[in-house]
Amino acid sequence: MSLSNAAAKLADDMMGKREVAQHSTQPDVSGSRTMKAIVWKSAKQVACEDKPLPRVTHPKDVVVKVTQCSVCSGSDSHLFSGEVVTMDEGLILGHEACGIVDQVGSEVSKFQQGDRVVIAFDIACGECARCQKHEYTGCDRTNDSRLFEEMYGGPPAAAIFGYSRLMGNVPGSQAEYVRVPFADVNCYKIPDDVPDEKALFVSDVLATALHAVEMGCVRSGDTVAIWGLGPIGLYAAKWSQLKGASRVIGIDLVPERLHLARAKFGIEVLDRSDLTSAQVVSKLRGLLPHGGVDVAIDATGFRFAQTWTSTIERALGMETDTPDILVECMRLVRKFGHVSIIADYIGYANNFPVGHIMMKHLTVRSGQCPVQKYFKYVMDAIQKGQIDPTWMVTHRLQLEDVPRAYEQLFYKKEGYIKVLIDVADRQQQQQPQEQQGAMHAMEEKAQQMAQEMHAKTTSTAQRDAPAEQDRPQTHEQTESQQQQQEEQREVQEQTEKQQEPSLLTKAMQAMKMTSSSSSQQQEQQQQKTEHPQQQEHEGERVRADEPIQQQPRSAAYAP
Repeated sequence: MSLSNAAAKLADDMMGKREVAQHSTQPDVSGSRTMKAIVWKSAKQVACEDKPLPRVTHPKDVVVKVTQCSVCSGSDSHLFSGEVVTMDEGLILGHEACGIVDQVGSEVSKFQQGDRVVIAFDIACGECARCQKHEYTGCDRTNDSRLFEEMYGGPPAAAIFGYSRLMGNVPGSQAEYVRVPFADVNCYKIPDDVPDEKALFVSDVLATALHAVEMGCVRSGDTVAIWGLGPIGLYAAKWSQLKGASRVIGIDLVPERLHLARAKFGIEVLDRSDLTSAQVVSKLRGLLPHGGVDVAIDATGFRFAQTWTSTIERALGMETDTPDILVECMRLVRKFGHVSIIADYIGYANNFPVGHIMMKHLTVRSGQCPVQKYFKYVMDAIQKGQIDPTWMVTHRLQLEDVPRAYEQLFYKKEGYIKVLIDVADRQQQQQPQEQQGAMHAMEEKAQQMAQEMHAKTTSTAQRDAPAEQDRPQTHEQTESQQQQQEEQREVQEQTEKQQEPSLLTKAMQAMKMTSSSSSQQQEQQQQKTEHPQQQEHEGERVRADEPIQQQPRSAAYAP
């Protein structure tokens, strides 16, 4: 696959890039400030490394300070496998995140600094023909890949965070900061009563699972079968129940998934770990009503061959994707039934059951979820307590732990189903040491400036000619004031880098001390040391009370 990846990137280089709405999919970055991020290194290897901090690059951008993010057990595992071509070493991974708006572009109207937001995994412009029809994952203006056009025909689909050159090569959100293009479209404000650990999963899992159910047209009284009980499959089961399905049956082979589906989600399950594809079909026919299920949902993906034929053909490069799960779905769905393909398929498959579609009058729908369409509906369901995304979370991690989590999710070990990455905790742990060092440096600089000012004042006072000392004294004071202003700007820049308002307050107090005598400077420094809590409270962020303007109701999903 490394040769295939190299060949695909060579083809991408030769074809060049197509024009996109913001001229480039890549953000501007800081020349000095860095952050921790999870990056792709090679097949089955990711790492936590320092990367430049992103900046607002376009007036419609925001930069979000990530508080929580996650690893997609489906799409991110496909990247980890090395089977998705055009991956670049060093690409920041991740497409599920929420956080706090840190920087705001001049043309952003719905958000301001300090707002809590969740970020859609897909990147839409909100203005093209596809976006106007709320088909956001079909956006024509955010993916610059000409190779996509050659492979699939027509303009490429929308860019996706952290997902190869084919999908725009946009840096992802498994990082301390992420730049979000077209923020008014791709972010959604988190209500005060929804914690980050729940709002996070609006970004992908909950919206994508709902999209799978909508593509399957699940109705009250339906029987639904779901292949694959990862996060998407589990919550497709939950949404099916909320839509009124009378029976939901899940098929998987991972013990922890089967147990969770049965115990927490209350659905029937079939363990296929020791069964052939033919045996799975036979067993399910014994469980299902005559004629088959009303809706079959494929939530597995292109990598999971179930027959020797597909295993061999994939190994020999005769096909990229296996159709085995799709064959099972179409054999077990009733005539005039619905097949929903929410799993990732990226290439071509031999022995695809096209005859089943025609002869059984099946409706087959597929595609990536337009998250923006479902923002409000899913968030409302969380607020009402209808759905709880924390049911699937099996492990809470720090960024440094994520490379190992990729391995566990890929190989389905140690009960890993869904991870929750607490980015904010890591930032909070780092801040005290960084702040202490920054404050020490600023205090030394302020003290030195005060001593210099005292020395200049003393020297001036010793002069004998008052009429002559006015002009030099005024000149010296002007120079001192200019120097003081320069030092103040430097201190303020250092303070802003720490993203801590309390440091700004302390720095400004330190700068004021330079206009007083040395004794006054020492007295104020002592008072500041004796009352640290007061300084911290003064610097706390105050959230705006005025609500932001939400997207029009017509743009939101309505069942």
